[in-house]
Amino acid sequence: MFKKRGIHESFLVVLVVIFTLLFLSFVVAESNTEFRLHFIAPDNNSFFGPNSGGEPSFDFNINGTNATYEAIFMIDGGASGGPLFIANGTDSSTALASAISAYPDGEFIFYFQATNGSTTNYTAENRTFTIDNTVPLIDWGSLTNYPDDAYINTNSFFFEVTYTEVNRANLTFTAFDPFSGAINTTVISDQSTFTFNLSSIDSGNPLVEANYTLNATIWDNATNSNITTNRLVILDSFIPQIDYQAATLINNSNISSNSFIINMSYTDANFANLTFRVAPVSYSAMNTTVVSEWSTPYLNFSSLVGESGFAEGNYTINVTMLDRASNQNISGIRNFLIDSTLPSLSYHPTVQPNEAFVSADYIYVKASVADANLINLTFRLTNTTGSTNVSVLSDTLGDGATKAINFTQIDSKAGNLPNGNYTFNITATDRAENQKHKSSRTIIIDALPPSGDYHAATTVANNSNVSTAYAFFNMTFTEQNLGNLTFKLSTIDYSTYANNTAVSEWSTPYTNFTDLVDGNYTFNVTILDRASNSKQIAVRTFFYDPTLPVVSYTHGSAVAGASGTNSTSIFVNVSIVESNLINLTFNFRNTTGVINTTVISDEIGDSNLTYLNFTLMDTKAGNFPEGNYTFNVTATDRMGNRNTSVNGIIIVDRTFPNIDLHASSVANNTNLTSNAIFVRVNLTETNLANVTFTLVNSSFVNKTVVTDTNVSFVNFSRLGDGYYQFNVTVTDVANQINFTETRNVTVDTTAPSAIAVSASPTSINGGESVSLACGATDNLGGDISYVIDVQQPSGSYVTQTTSASATYTDTASLAGTYNVRCTVTDVYGNSAADSTSFSVSISSGSSSSSGSSGGSSASYAPEVEEEEEEEVEEVEEEVIEEITAAVILEEESSWEETGILEYSTAVLGDVIEMTFTTSEGTEEAHSVTLSEVNTEEQFVVLLFASEPQELTVYVGESRNLDIDSDGTDDFEVALNAINEDGTVDLTLTKLEGWLENEGVEQKSYWWVGLVLALGIVAGIAWFFIAKKK
Repeated sequence: MFKKRGIHESFLVVLVVIFTLLFLSFVVAESNTEFRLHFIAPDNNSFFGPNSGGEPSFDFNINGTNATYEAIFMIDGGASGGPLFIANGTDSSTALASAISAYPDGEFIFYFQATNGSTTNYTAENRTFTIDNTVPLIDWGSLTNYPDDAYINTNSFFFEVTYTEVNRANLTFTAFDPFSGAINTTVISDQSTFTFNLSSIDSGNPLVEANYTLNATIWDNATNSNITTNRLVILDSFIPQIDYQAATLINNSNISSNSFIINMSYTDANFANLTFRVAPVSYSAMNTTVVSEWSTPYLNFSSLVGESGFAEGNYTINVTMLDRASNQNISGIRNFLIDSTLPSLSYHPTVQPNEAFVSADYIYVKASVADANLINLTFRLTNTTGSTNVSVLSDTLGDGATKAINFTQIDSKAGNLPNGNYTFNITATDRAENQKHKSSRTIIIDALPPSGDYHAATTVANNSNVSTAYAFFNMTFTEQNLGNLTFKLSTIDYSTYANNTAVSEWSTPYTNFTDLVDGNYTFNVTILDRASNSKQIAVRTFFYDPTLPVVSYTHGSAVAGASGTNSTSIFVNVSIVESNLINLTFNFRNTTGVINTTVISDEIGDSNLTYLNFTLMDTKAGNFPEGNYTFNVTATDRMGNRNTSVNGIIIVDRTFPNIDLHASSVANNTNLTSNAIFVRVNLTETNLANVTFTLVNSSFVNKTVVTDTNVSFVNFSRLGDGYYQFNVTVTDVANQINFTETRNVTVDTTAPSAIAVSASPTSINGGESVSLACGATDNLGGDISYVIDVQQPSGSYVTQTTSASATYTDTASLAGTYNVRCTVTDVYGNSAADSTSFSVSISSGSSSSSGSSGGSSASYAPEVEEEEEEEVEEVEEEVIEEITAAVILEEESSWEETGILEYSTAVLGDVIEMTFTTSEGTEEAHSVTLSEVNTEEQFVVLLFASEPQELTVYVGESRNLDIDSDGTDDFEVALNAINEDGTVDLTLTKLEGWLENEGVEQKSYWWVGLVLALGIVAGIAWFFIAKKK
């Protein structure tokens, strides 16, 4: 195998070879000049590859004596072919192709050597050859102007290639027009050139519009080649032709739609796109839309960019066409106006409303119109026969002013409009062909007045009297377009109309007045047609009184309801409201029936005879006996209307009530130590009105009135100390009065005060005397009784006197402190006491003790036991503790015993403390704070610590809490009530989790102690064993 050598190594070898050859040549020249070797082929620096025509041949010849030679082919200094035996000395064209078949790509040095057995000779030079079997790499470079299928509008275009080849021969650029067959082939052998600028074709002719296919081929010295991909370049310098199609808006057009189509026609083979531009004349916004589809050269515009729809206004449009070679053309600009607003059109207020009736021979129509682009107004008038009058008013100025027309003829006939039905309307048209049609109105022309009269059989006659509760009026009339019949009813003086009734239905030409008051009336009827033509019917008069007389009792009369009298006569007086009174009938009855009926006539109708004094019974002279009587009065007017008063009840009672104080009442001149006075009466009275219990002292009067016949006593309570008088008065329905005697009572519930008790001297020797004295004051200034008691040391109290002073001498036997007590009592039995003391010393030498001269007083009315006082103090202390200190659950017996605590007086800010054992057996301190009380919505908020949790609980609700987060509820809070004073009633309860955890706590960690104990024992044992060792 031959080894390819590097350049430097090869160079060194070459030098060595050269010097060797020179040396050998010299030696041969000196020693033998018999033969020489000469190269024939290949040439120096030859290239061989797969496309170089097959395997190369290496040829040489030998010039020398006729002999047999042995030749060897040498490559890079090594034999690669031979030996070749050459006879006759002149052989040539020796094929040695197989000698290089295994060589890789690269450059190699070769020569020949030959020998005739005694002499060796070489070719006169070394030659090189290169083996290149690698195909070159080539591609389009980044500087190439155009990609494949590029369109250009210039007359030249530039190309660049990149390649990989060390033995480049040339680059061949080819441009071909398949349509015309023209071709440009340019071969570039300059190794530094790899670009090409195509500007002509076909023998130097300039480029024309055509489709050109381009490629580039690279050749190396071994005839290996490669070619780029073909690129198509379309040369197009033709300017597109563009114009608007007929469907596009013409210049200066007006449209009412806010969308429109722009349609274009164009001429260009290489269409790229059409750019449609629409903008307001101010160019404040623009819609630019590019259409790239050659088959749809149109666009429907509906809005500007960023807007919805086109606003009204002036706009411009144009279209730019661009072909694929960037040639472009722009259409002319067209202007147009968008006006999508209908004209504002309405009938002027002076125009008759729809279905109006007019009494005229013309119809006036006036329009109120507003539109800046108004062209005309069209007025149309049509009658029922189809005749029409059309009038068009042009508005060349576009001022939109009010326009009017007065129709005085129809169907182009001169003369006034006859009676009949007409229809008219208005249409407004603007320059954008927006039209506003005003709805048609119908006008009825009626110039004939109506006719009519009262219906004789059913209408109230003139100057008649009406006794019924209504007045009926009926009409007959002739009118095709009836508007209404107006029935007018008024008082006789025409000052006001009591009733105006309009009847608009022609089939009911009548009315019935039912709400009249007494008096004289006039009425008439006006017939009005719908065109305001009218006729008034003659006035008629009638008299009407449907009202009942009004009867009521008045001054001095016995009244309606139950009343009493002790008189010998009964006076009845009434007030009458009736202008047409005929008579009054007075009726008087007792329990057995009518006993007196008196009729008083009022022929004049002045209603002055309105009273009667009944003194008879059963038409017999004499007074009325005691008993119950009923009476009433009936009034009758001229129309026969009657009305009766309500019944009055009279109780005739001439017997005085009988009354005295019951034995259970407080006796006269009684002294009471209670604060209540009880009064009861014995009473005899059939017709009782009331009983009045009266209590009087110097500062007030208490009158208690009792009307219940079953109540005969009163207990005056909560009275203060003082002197009182009371009596009782009874009154019957006839106002007859009787009363009891007046009694005096003293109320004194207060014990004497300012008690002063003394012992003088306060310190004595045994056997000496002590003067005792006592004094007091009574609130009512009454007498006071005294009792003075003495208590020896360790003894009981012994009474010494029942007066205000005494001398005590029993002091010889005992030394010590002697207590002195004074008890005072007022005349009403109220008592109080006070005490003092003195000391006694015995001469035997025992020490004496001194006593206090002062003492404490206690009231016996009312008296409070010591235990009660202590209990009160304890309660107060508990309340204070409840307010100022936290509630500790473990200190509450009910909590420890039952696991439930009722806390009914909790207030805002209260704190409840507890000790809780967790499921792991750890004791934790927790607290519950009442942090919010909402009395309106009836809930409280409780804040739990030390791991903060907040509970909101409503009245009647219970909430559970898992304190140690072990999944089991431990604690329950129930809100029972929120009281009116803001205090809160709570119930706190232990749950299953709490009780289980208490068990955990009781188990404790006994095993820890056991381990410690075993450890200690083991330590001690080890100590002694170690010591022995």
